[in-house]
Amino acid sequence: MGEDMRKILLVALVTIGMSLSAQAFTWIGIGYVILNVNGGGDTYYDTDQATGNPDFNTTTITINVGQSILIGGEVATNERTGNSANGANIAWSGAGAGNETLPYDHDSGGNDVVWDRTSGDGGMADIGSGLSAGTYTLSVYMWADDGPGINAEYHGNGGANYRATIVVNEVTSDSPPGAAPEPGTLSLAAVAGLVFLGLRRRLKG
Repeated sequence: MGEDMRKILLVALVTIGMSLSAQAFTWIGIGYVILNVNGGGDTYYDTDQATGNPDFNTTTITINVGQSILIGGEVATNERTGNSANGANIAWSGAGAGNETLPYDHDSGGNDVVWDRTSGDGGMADIGSGLSAGTYTLSVYMWADDGPGINAEYHGNGGANYRATIVVNEVTSDSPPGAAPEPGTLSLAAVAGLVFLGLRRRLKG
């Protein structure tokens, strides 16, 4: 091997080594979308693995206009020894669009770190109360990085994202007791009253 080739190989190995050492984590997964529907408590929905929780991709959430859906999430990263990812995040679209950070929660062993945002943490965005009646596809993905845009790794169903359906219904109710009758009812009542008065006059005459 020539001297020039040895130098090229050495530079390549150093570059690869620097790249690997610079990235603080190697993997992201075991994700859950967390939804709190109209104050009913947090429900964890599976993304990439089957557990006893409902599967996010086959979920339909039904609410009435004005009811809330708070969104959060959980995901794990596998850290390099002595290093840690800068943080994790969740993003969504289709029922409004936005993103929020997933704060550090705990180390789960084997260099795995869990990041999540629940209603107990506060800061869950409300994606439901501003929706008008209709059907929506909520599309979600998560990511972690070593800093804004640095060594980002995505958890998003291979780029297809994780998707659930939201159905928002109009609020309808019957008229309350004692409410004013409809115009058609008033017209019929007026006609009946006139007929009754005419009969009384004839009988008196």
